[in-house]
Amino acid sequence: MQAEIWKRVEELFLAVKDQPPTKRPEYLKQACPDDAQIRAEVQSLLDAESSPNSFLNSAPISMLLHPPVLAPGQDLGGFEILELIGKGGMGEVYRARDARLNREVAIKVLVHALWEGDERTRKRLMEEARAASALSHPNVVTVHAIQQAGGLSFLVMEYIDGETLSTRLRRGPMEFRQVVELGIQVADALAAAHARGMVHRDIKPGNIMITCRGAAKVLDFGLSKRTPGLSLATLDTTLTASLSSSGVIAGTLLFMSPEQACGEPLDGRSDIFSLGVVLYQAATGKLPYQGANTLSVLHESRA
Repeated sequence: MQAEIWKRVEELFLAVKDQPPTKRPEYLKQACPDDAQIRAEVQSLLDAESSPNSFLNSAPISMLLHPPVLAPGQDLGGFEILELIGKGGMGEVYRARDARLNREVAIKVLVHALWEGDERTRKRLMEEARAASALSHPNVVTVHAIQQAGGLSFLVMEYIDGETLSTRLRRGPMEFRQVVELGIQVADALAAAHARGMVHRDIKPGNIMITCRGAAKVLDFGLSKRTPGLSLATLDTTLTASLSSSGVIAGTLLFMSPEQACGEPLDGRSDIFSLGVVLYQAATGKLPYQGANTLSVLHESRA
């Protein structure tokens, strides 16, 4: 998409967000009556933001609204880019074709803007990606390669034909049998990772894929963002910009263990806690902790 179109999408998105939810559709139609593409882009951002585990909550709006770094048909180190399939706090994910092996793959471009002036962070993430690529498990998305081309660092991963658990849960809770099967598969993947000394740190519906055959695949082992040390006493000032009027915390803190949310040392039990929250939501359609604001939710999770 051209830069001027993305600029228009950003302007409209921010303007529509200021409207009451019931008035947003009409406002969007009146503000952009002649361009269905722009309206669709704005509406997709609004729909994504309404999800409790939205990627919009974990990445700066300036990043999510910039034009994609790659375009369909572009070659990246021998991979033909087919389409953008996702954006998030770590970068952008594309469906691509491996010309050498004639297979479809997923390309995760690690956006350099995240590491501007922080070469240490870039190296650490690449090292963790290498460690994750050594983890072979049927319920973990396989990392085929870690490459650099065209000034970009990217991962070549197994392409999954399916949807994220986050997308599935927008249609409502899952049946009990499905929740049990999902829990067994993800728990087995976590056990394999923990046996290798790896802690995922970001188990959430958006990081669990469900294939067209119903199998679970865990994404982003070794690539989860480390959470800076935070205490409940300082969360109010540190995360003020992340709180909405309803008190919903930004990002994936609602799926974090209390230890992770407070910056304490972690082990595999933190992932198990997060999986429990995910399964609760999958079974009931809601999160286990309720509160008038973010701090009360975090305090309740520690009770």
